[in-house]
Amino acid sequence: MRHTLYFVAIIILWCTQLNSQQYEYYCAWTDLQNSNAKGSSDPCFDVQEIMDECIPIYLRINVHYFVNDDCQGKIQQENFDQNKVYENTERMIKILNNEIKHNQKQLKDSSGSAPCLPFRFVLKGVYTHCKSNAEGEGNIYNLHNEFGVNPSNEINFYIAHSPQGATGIGSSWYNTGSASRFNPDIWWTVGNLYHELGHILSLGHSFVSDGCDDTPIIKADWDKNCNGKIEPSQNRDLNEQGLTCWGQLSANVFPGEPGYADGNKNGIGDCDEMDPCSPSPCCLAENIDNNVMSYSSNKSALTTCQLTKMLNYINNNRCDLIEKIGGCPPASAFINQLPEDLVNDGKCVECLQLSGSWDETSYRLRIYEQSSNSIILVYDSGIKNGEATIFCFKTNAQYPGNYTLLKPLTNYVAELTSFNECSDDVYNYEFITNPPNCGVIGFDELEIIRNPVTGELILKITHGNGESGVRIEATHLATGTVYVLDENVNISSGQNYLYLNAFGLPQGSYVLGLKGPVHVSYENFLKL
Repeated sequence: MRHTLYFVAIIILWCTQLNSQQYEYYCAWTDLQNSNAKGSSDPCFDVQEIMDECIPIYLRINVHYFVNDDCQGKIQQENFDQNKVYENTERMIKILNNEIKHNQKQLKDSSGSAPCLPFRFVLKGVYTHCKSNAEGEGNIYNLHNEFGVNPSNEINFYIAHSPQGATGIGSSWYNTGSASRFNPDIWWTVGNLYHELGHILSLGHSFVSDGCDDTPIIKADWDKNCNGKIEPSQNRDLNEQGLTCWGQLSANVFPGEPGYADGNKNGIGDCDEMDPCSPSPCCLAENIDNNVMSYSSNKSALTTCQLTKMLNYINNNRCDLIEKIGGCPPASAFINQLPEDLVNDGKCVECLQLSGSWDETSYRLRIYEQSSNSIILVYDSGIKNGEATIFCFKTNAQYPGNYTLLKPLTNYVAELTSFNECSDDVYNYEFITNPPNCGVIGFDELEIIRNPVTGELILKITHGNGESGVRIEATHLATGTVYVLDENVNISSGQNYLYLNAFGLPQGSYVLGLKGPVHVSYENFLKL
């Protein structure tokens, strides 16, 4: 019997801004596993062939955000509106894939040129959860157990508070990670995501011994006190030997500006030093480690050794993460609703967020009404060019705006199909519509006697006060056609029974509307 020993090595590296740089990038921490991580499958590709031919491997990823327990307000950590999460996430993944595509040569590695990186990430889902003060970092496993989607088949990445100040964490053990920020308009966040995904796919930090000969540890000496000697010290501020540069510094800049630092605290910018002092080595690009798994501001290089480790790890342990091997990027459809929409039954217009769909050239949205014994197509967009974004609907025909009218308090299934030049993908999303009387005051009671309707439509209307001039109409949900059944009806105080001719109505699902000068009510019915 084969026995596999698993171990967990938790490496926590806390470091604020080093004297040799002035960039807002803080250390991440990660748990590193051996290559026999939990979850395995038979090898799914030939590693050497993938590397030689640079055959694309597309890996699935979900991104999760948080709002407060009441499901209202802005996104935690980012402070933008809930409807911005889809656009924001798509941008991040597209920028990341572009960075991977344009891999750079590792500085101070003479072993060869930059390898072509075959892996890309496919956005499968964007989720927003109601959880006040969500914390990632060391709490990432609890978040993952509570909110993870298809955890064995998809990477799940959470945007949450880091209580110890780290920018992120990546765990190969659980296919998961977190980040304190996730916004492509903030310069370091794409590199931070790239770094943590490297951890998730088994890579260690490049500035320590990581098992790769082509990831040199880039350090330099600097005579900070200008005495002509290089003097090591346990005090970081005084140490002059083996310094690490996380970001390149600049000359002719002032305190508070990008690229400024005063590492020897003599009141002069580190790149403007004059004899007997010398400029900081961090003023030279050759001393800035550009490896993705460094803490440098420039994360643009993965080496052949790192790529081999990642591919072997995926091949031996994580085949289930692969959406597709070879060819153009796969289409990936997704639908969701915002938390603030889901909890608000009084919204006059509801929307389905379709922006999670990814890398599509066209799409088709269908809406089906479902009941216990049937499912009826009530909306079909046809094939539309471009990317799907949003679909909004109303349940009150009186509410202004050119929104699709759906039946209130009804179960529907939205089916989104995304297409590109070489594939398509279908995603189904079930939802229930809001009550019908948004923005209006309804009659006390409206009931359709004997529903479904075959010919005569019998209404029972109860109302505390009489009302005249009531219009009664039926709207066919599939076609949007409005049929006027009666006009200028007088409703008396108390119970009223009305008998309406519905023999001429085509078969299908309808919303019946009673529209008076003061009160408006709706009810669903099916015409056989």
